[in-house]
Amino acid sequence: LAHNSRDLIFLDLPLAEAVMTEWFKERGWIVSLSGPGRIAKQLLRQLGGIYGISKLAHKGVIELLGGVEENKIPDQEASKKKLEKEVGMPRQAVIEKLKRVIQSDGLFYGTERFLEGLISANALRLGAKIQCPVCTRYNWYELNALDYELQCRFCLSDFSPPLHSPKDMQWTYRTHGPFASSTAQGAFTVLLTIKLLSGNIHGGVTPLFSYVAEKDGKRLEADLTCLYKASSLRERGTHIVHAECKSFNRFERKDIERMKELATAFPGSALIFATLNNELQESEVKLIKKLALTERRKNLCGKPSNHVIVLTGTELFSHRFAENWENKGGIYKQLSYRAFHLNSLSVLADATQQIYLGLPSWSEWLETEWGKRRQKQARKKVMKQKNAIK
Repeated sequence: LAHNSRDLIFLDLPLAEAVMTEWFKERGWIVSLSGPGRIAKQLLRQLGGIYGISKLAHKGVIELLGGVEENKIPDQEASKKKLEKEVGMPRQAVIEKLKRVIQSDGLFYGTERFLEGLISANALRLGAKIQCPVCTRYNWYELNALDYELQCRFCLSDFSPPLHSPKDMQWTYRTHGPFASSTAQGAFTVLLTIKLLSGNIHGGVTPLFSYVAEKDGKRLEADLTCLYKASSLRERGTHIVHAECKSFNRFERKDIERMKELATAFPGSALIFATLNNELQESEVKLIKKLALTERRKNLCGKPSNHVIVLTGTELFSHRFAENWENKGGIYKQLSYRAFHLNSLSVLADATQQIYLGLPSWSEWLETEWGKRRQKQARKKVMKQKNAIK
């Protein structure tokens, strides 16, 4: 492109959202980010990109961020026997929770470094919990809001903090920005799914967060859609991946129907059901298993089919989930030998369907189905011969 060695040409790489928006547009779909999609986008920005998602790859951290605002302590007047919502979580409580995370997940760094990482990502903010002398309710003030004269956000009274008794000012942490949103939990699952696709199985990912797509009166919704390319010489194509993501709540029929619509609109794509729970309930297994069998039968008939993949906390909270499978034993260990092939979506679908849906492997199921067809054809042949004799 350059005319001589002194020419400089600057090329801006397009953002993933712009690429995916144009990709949908070429297929006649007009997309717009939903509220949860915007939250996920801001979370990724605050974490510093895909590599920063590893800060969330611990169940204890997700529970910590979700529980900071939910801690409750007894009211100071014990006679009332009421509970008052605490403003933030005391530092020592945060440290103890992070210690348990480090111990359970076998991390090599200390709690102070762990906490520093969450603060640098603006997931937590430090502030002081101070009681208003007028209405006796507690207020929380960030460091930059502390002053010699404060205003109560409940009764709007002006008062001075207890400068003569600093012990009455308790330092606590609160979640900040998108981390404090009620929809952040679902967004955490979206980000962990991206981390797994791009990190654990070493693929290239171009994501579009939770969105609504419209075309000719039709409407599609997904928590995540991305273009995925496996880091493997065996697979050179780019795949479409749609994901339905849950935090600790459960999959319902409406979630399955939403994924069916995506499968119809984009045949040949992968359908991921991601949850932070380690196991699926029986009702969830029944719903997803039915969809997986439908897609297998499409493949058997030579029709475009979709790979159904199930991801749980076992995979999402692991940096190398194949090793985690081996440590869990049982069917997990039996399938962990396929670690080098799990970047293939078809292999990943086959393995997770065996683990979480109780289905036989694709090859075993295929042999059984062909056996049924041969028996059916044999019976038809016998009946045809009998009818000819008659």
